[in-house]
Amino acid sequence: MRAFINRDDLDFASIASMTPSQEWDLQEINNGVLEYPTQVAKFNGIHSVDLHFPTTFGSDQCEIHFIGLKGEYSERQRRAVEAVYEARPVPGDHKVPDMHGARYDVS
Repeated sequence: MRAFINRDDLDFASIASMTPSQEWDLQEINNGVLEYPTQVAKFNGIHSVDLHFPTTFGSDQCEIHFIGLKGEYSERQRRAVEAVYEARPVPGDHKVPDMHGARYDVS
């Protein structure tokens, strides 16, 4: 099984040549639960996971009954950036403390 994270450009024609974020060698079992170790650092801050199963253990088809994912959910936060730009700054709006009587002339 191959996992691709945060990819919006996947299709079956190009997926074989792409490098997955992580790859697992699956074991064929008829009844039971298997857990596969995951490199957790690669799966931080993701918004999509695509799973690719390149083989079917020699069969034409395979059935996947359940895939469970473990982890902590954190709500995606998107905020607008508030910024103020001045087309023509007004020096009187920007109070600068007096620097011990020093005076700077800008021309």
